[in-house]
Amino acid sequence: LETIVNELEDKLQKEEKAHEALDKNKRKLEGSLHTLQDSCNDKENRIQELQNSLDKAMEDVAKLTLKSEDEAASRSNAEKKLRELENRVGDLSEDLEAERAAHKRTEKLKRDLNEELQKINNELMTSVDN
Repeated sequence: LETIVNELEDKLQKEEKAHEALDKNKRKLEGSLHTLQDSCNDKENRIQELQNSLDKAMEDVAKLTLKSEDEAASRSNAEKKLRELENRVGDLSEDLEAERAAHKRTEKLKRDLNEELQKINNELMTSVDN
């Protein structure tokens, strides 16, 4: 009977040691779980921060793209206006040249007529004197 009691006491001690080892492992695993959960939460927070940064960057890109498109449209309109004004300047330049040529012809005709009038006046004065 004593052997059975000794065996049972040994068995009980082994089970207590095994239970202590299991408790120790349980606490260790719970500590690791808590550490992993904290790490997971930190990573999720970092992911959210990065997502927010990405969203803001995408919004900025969209704004810059829109601004760039607006500036391109404005540039295109300005270039069109410039071409129109250049054409208008060309037309006005041609008109000015035509006006100058007409003015020259008129001035020449005026001189020629003045010379002829002077001749006629001279002839008239000569004939009146005779």
